[in-house]
Amino acid sequence: MLQVPQFRSTRYRRQRSSGGFAHAPLTIAYLCSSPGGLLNFEKWLMWRGIAEAAREYGVNLIYLAGEEYSASPQAVLYDLIGEHNVDGVIVWSTFVHNLSSTEKINEFMSWYTPLLVVSIELEVESCTNVLVDNDQGMRDLLAHLVETHGYQKIALVGRENSQPSLIRRAVFETYINRYGLHDST
Repeated sequence: MLQVPQFRSTRYRRQRSSGGFAHAPLTIAYLCSSPGGLLNFEKWLMWRGIAEAAREYGVNLIYLAGEEYSASPQAVLYDLIGEHNVDGVIVWSTFVHNLSSTEKINEFMSWYTPLLVVSIELEVESCTNVLVDNDQGMRDLLAHLVETHGYQKIALVGRENSQPSLIRRAVFETYINRYGLHDST
């Protein structure tokens, strides 16, 4: 669950009105894939945490489910976001550009300059990054399954082309070999 600091934001964006400048609440865009499908529960928890924090701080929140930016027709939604209508962008990187190279990911994220952009799960240049330690998580999981429960046959199911999946696969193979559980069949 997203941990929210215990203070209320007083930051507002200045917005032109007929009588000069008025203050409007900040607006944040959240880019992810559709709430259904792959990792549905995790996406729902992330959305709920972000929505609760936005509500607590009085920030407007826009959810754009545009899917993979380089392959999905829905990705045209990402073109609607910019400094003209939002103050920052949160991107759950694995779902927005899962099939892309690091270079293409950095290029996509640069579209939102000069906005503050937060990348969740993948380290991206010029972004504030909220990272997941896939390496340690996989080691802890395998240690628990083998040492606590005595499991001998463990399979890894994951995507071939996602950066987090590649990290988890490398750790899985290393530790399965270390435990002497590798089965090449």
